[in-house]
Amino acid sequence: MRQRDFDQQFGLRDYSTWTGHLNAYLETGVEDVLAKLSVGRYLAGDAGATLDLSREFDSGVRIGAWGTWTDAGDDFGEGSFDKGLYLALPLDAFFSFSSRDQSTLRWQPLTRDGGARLNRQYELYDLTQERRMDGYWEEYDQTWR
Repeated sequence: MRQRDFDQQFGLRDYSTWTGHLNAYLETGVEDVLAKLSVGRYLAGDAGATLDLSREFDSGVRIGAWGTWTDAGDDFGEGSFDKGLYLALPLDAFFSFSSRDQSTLRWQPLTRDGGARLNRQYELYDLTQERRMDGYWEEYDQTWR
């Protein structure tokens, strides 16, 4: 991973690192809460873990909070702890046509280098969530009652 110049053009800074995470998901069975634990190495070279707890409502709205703990120490100002909240709204609820897209509002009190990850538009778990067969049969039973 290489870091871009501050002028945000095509130049690169003299900094490189590798990053990667192992993710585990657990559907807790309590009020439709999904727990996600991500362990790995972050962009600043610090290692640690992120715990993300979220709940999805029947409308498709998801609300969640996350916290990150790393070995960054005081190298990055506030240090090794980071946190935030988010609200994901399905666009299907606002338009007359069907859409699988969503808009996410995030609130992070401070933005730090410690615990920073690449921003990804899609995650494999989210993309494959619609293919859960148990969810299919639950909806099938509700449709034909």
